[in-house]
Amino acid sequence: FLARLVPLAEGLACAGLLFVLGRRLFGPGAGATAGVLWLTTPTVVGLAHFLSIDVAFTLATLVVAWTVLNFVDRPDVARAAWLGVACAAALATRHSALSLWAYAVMVALAVLWRVDRRLALRCGAVVIFVACAGVWVAMRVLAPTGSGEVFAARSESLVAEASSKSTVARAALALPFPSEFRAGLGYLVVTSDERPAYLFGHAWNGSRAWYFPAILLTKLPLGSL
Repeated sequence: FLARLVPLAEGLACAGLLFVLGRRLFGPGAGATAGVLWLTTPTVVGLAHFLSIDVAFTLATLVVAWTVLNFVDRPDVARAAWLGVACAAALATRHSALSLWAYAVMVALAVLWRVDRRLALRCGAVVIFVACAGVWVAMRVLAPTGSGEVFAARSESLVAEASSKSTVARAALALPFPSEFRAGLGYLVVTSDERPAYLFGHAWNGSRAWYFPAILLTKLPLGSL
């Protein structure tokens, strides 16, 4: 029961951030609509009862969006550091946060590039360094003494195999992250084979570009759409 309170609290926090972001960008009506739709969508309510990374990563993504908005409003090194902290939290939650991290760095550079290039480079570097440092801290909190020699050998094997599969994977695995993080990313790359999928009476192996937009039609209530 106590463990279930964690994803429930995360789900409520997502609703709060959706309200804050919607109100800030489009007005109080939009914020209230976003928050209410989040709290009344059956899939979301169901996921918020499970101990998984789905709602946790949604919360991390919303925190990154909020810190991006704060940085854009008043770009400086301090807000760049908070943006890096948000990216670190997202990276510690899910590997796909690498795209959020790259986006945050690009925002830090783009907002200031025409005004002050030195400050832009400084802020971009702060986002990069703080995010990397945050991931290292998270991994060492989870495994204070590392994961042992057996894991280290397995980790290097996974990283090598994943690096040989694609240029994008090779670039991501070359980043200065802890071995635990790199091993997890390598495992995802190595095991990302075509998998069975089913939708609208059709079954196939692999991915389809229209799958997620189409599945929204079956997952969301008509009112939400």
